[in-house]
Amino acid sequence: MFKTLSLIITTALLSIIFTLGALGFYIWKYNPMNMKAYLIAGFFNSMSSEEVLEEETETTSAEENTQTTGSSSANALISSEQADLLQKAGIDVSSLPSTISPELEACFKEKLGEERVEEIKGGDIPGPFELLKAKGCL
Repeated sequence: MFKTLSLIITTALLSIIFTLGALGFYIWKYNPMNMKAYLIAGFFNSMSSEEVLEEETETTSAEENTQTTGSSSANALISSEQADLLQKAGIDVSSLPSTISPELEACFKEKLGEERVEEIKGGDIPGPFELLKAKGCL
């Protein structure tokens, strides 16, 4: 009786693990309803423990810039598409540096490679894994 019960529980647990793994693979491979962006944004939000929710009445400099200039990018170094991607990933664009120091650029080149950094500086949009790799530099 104990062996039968143990076998049923083990089979159920392994089935659940397999199903969750298959679901994760499906989401990662086919990206239904742009779920990768939501999952990565959740990961970024959970990593940034020093961020505190502000009261709704306060406005950030990014919101003020959007209202005054009509641009969604509060930072002159990034395009509006890049700013939108960073916001979807849970990164506050207004908290990004307005200039790139040599140390910061060296960190990006170390994490992403010199060729890819030049492409991003030229306006290419970084991918989700690149955002994860480069988050430590910011």
